[in-house]
Order: sequence, then C-alpha cells, then structure tokens
Amino acid sequence: LPEMLRQHCGPAEIFHYDSSGRVAFEQLGSQLAEEIRRRDQPVNLIGFSMGGLVVLRMLLQNPDVRERSPAIVFFATPQEGAQITLIAKEIANNDALEHMLPANRNIFLRTMNDDWKKLDPAARPAIHCAYEKLKTGVSVIVPWESATRFCDSPALAFAENHIGIGKPDRPQ
Repeated sequence: LPEMLRQHCGPAEIFHYDSSGRVAFEQLGSQLAEEIRRRDQPVNLIGFSMGGLVVLRMLLQNPDVRERSPAIVFFATPQEGAQITLIAKEIANNDALEHMLPANRNIFLRTMNDDWKKLDPAARPAIHCAYEKLKTGVSVIVPWESATRFCDSPALAFAENHIGIGKPDRPQ
C-alpha cells in the first residue's frame, strides 16, 4: 500500500457484498456509506475489481462520506471497463457486468468520469491504483490502461493475475 495509507490505517474491516449482480450498485453504495457513517474517524477505502467502482459511485453520491475518506486504493478496478465483459455478459447472468463494459459503450463509466472531474480536486480523496500484469486464462482482465484512469499517483504493477492481485499474501 502507499506509504500514506500505512501511516494512517487503523484496523481493517471488510465490506462484503454479492458480486453476482443481484444487488444494484446504488444499493451497495448506500450500504457501504451507512457502514462508514457508523465510524467516528476518517476511513481509507480499498476496492478490488468491481468493488472499486462501487466505492467510486458511493463517494460521488455521498459527499459527507467523501469528506471523511482521505484516500482510496483501487486494485484492478476496471475504470475504463474490461474487454472480457463483452464475452462474459453473453455467458453469465450478471447485470453488474453492464457497468464493466468498455467505456466507449458504457454510460455508467462515462458519467462517473464526468462527475468525478466536476468535483474540486482539493475536495476529492487521493486515489492510488494497482494493476495486474498476468493473464487470468486467456487475457489480462484489468490491464494498465483500464486500471489507471482516476489515479493521482503512478500506478503500481503487480506480477499477479486478476485473482491473485485481490488476495493478501499474509493476514497482516
């Protein structure tokens, strides 16, 4: 994690959600915002893959939470969408895949991009990003060009695939 997060992070808590697409992004974001509001301290957020999109959308819709979130780290978050979803949406019964289609055909991602850029940069959390370098099956799921759109610092490359980048190497 970036040095700033190491200095400021307290105990980690995980917000779990069903990524099958049965729950809308807005609902997931509302649930996450409520969890954050229960805390009396700033909260750094870490999002993996689609979870990063949930975090970004939640922050756009909840300025009070955004003010309490000094930093975000995205691990393999498809900020430009993911090419593999063009195939996956034909096979999987998952409505959330629509939000991860490539940005050129994805109004959800384009709208988030525009809304984020309308915010005063001084009022936005710092965003740090990491991307995968190895293929999961036949393809890199979230390559550099998709994982870095909102980054405020140089992205970190991990010699991992999409599954490995989201798994801690030790409990600490």
